[in-house]
Amino acid sequence: MTLDTISKLVNAYGFWILLLFVALDNIGIPGYPGGFTIYLMGAMCKLNLLNVFTAIVVGVVAASVVMLIMYWFAYKLEDLSNNKLSKNKNFNKIYEKVKNIIKKYGGVGIVLLRLIPTVRVFSSVILGFLKTDYKQYVVYTVLGNILYTAYSLGIGYFCTSLFV
Repeated sequence: MTLDTISKLVNAYGFWILLLFVALDNIGIPGYPGGFTIYLMGAMCKLNLLNVFTAIVVGVVAASVVMLIMYWFAYKLEDLSNNKLSKNKNFNKIYEKVKNIIKKYGGVGIVLLRLIPTVRVFSSVILGFLKTDYKQYVVYTVLGNILYTAYSLGIGYFCTSLFV
């Protein structure tokens, strides 16, 4: 997806399309080239196609809503999901990594998890399995998403030549 394509879609559908793309980035759908939407939004900010404040709000809201839904889903379906996922070696590695980060750093660990590619997608599910305190999870997830969105927008802003 190119910068021009996203600009045309935003003109046609408004910011709802950006919310959708950022949400899809955060779900971790196999085959979906996730992780680029916020960088592209940063480039759009540099080219005055998008307001920085709007980009931050879109990025934080979309990521936070998706991650809260993933947490809730895992929290409610722990036994069914945990049994199926426990057979996956890659998932087990990420599970142990997340568990150790939370054990060592507590709430700050949730913020750190939001900054690690790949792990950020699965961390909400794992934190749901671990029955992490919901209020703590929400506060630190939103804070982590603010940081992630800000630095991703910054990368897109300063590396606009990669997207144009």
